[in-house]
Amino acid sequence: MNNIKGYKFIDLFAGCGGLSLGLEQAGFTPCFVNEIVETYCNTYKKNHSLPNDAYFIGDINDLNANISNYQHHFNDVALVC
Repeated sequence: MNNIKGYKFIDLFAGCGGLSLGLEQAGFTPCFVNEIVETYCNTYKKNHSLPNDAYFIGDINDLNANISNYQHHFNDVALVC
């Protein structure tokens, strides 16, 4: 089995972060999160340790329109989920 410890991932349509918790247990590290519903994203924030600038709360189309503001989070990403 490959050693995946420390592989970074981006969580799109993240909800409250259940999938991310499983990925973290498997050794992955979240580096950026997108969720349109603020309440769900706030739950994600309670369950994960990411800086506030690693979250985009809003429509993914708006994220795409402003992607250059967030690109610094995307270096060495192994997985987008």
